[in-house]
Amino acid sequence: MNKEELIEVLRQFDEKRVEELPEKTRNIFYAIMKIADERDELERKRIEALEYIEGFYYPDERQLTHEFDGWNLAKLYDILNKGDNNE
Repeated sequence: MNKEELIEVLRQFDEKRVEELPEKTRNIFYAIMKIADERDELERKRIEALEYIEGFYYPDERQLTHEFDGWNLAKLYDILNKGDNNE
């Protein structure tokens, strides 16, 4: 899709309801919504994992030496926590 086509698709999003969009544009809309839903689900799982790990220790104290399936939980916490900073 070239730049002009993308601009036209975005205009259609703004001007019409989803049901009124041409099929190609409607499919793009649904693909974007699916990606957004998957992103939201992954974010919920990331937060759940952080809360689980926080149940073992306070991250500021860095006293965790437990391992979970070979992962050091402090390191795993750091990896999961990067999502807050969009790193």
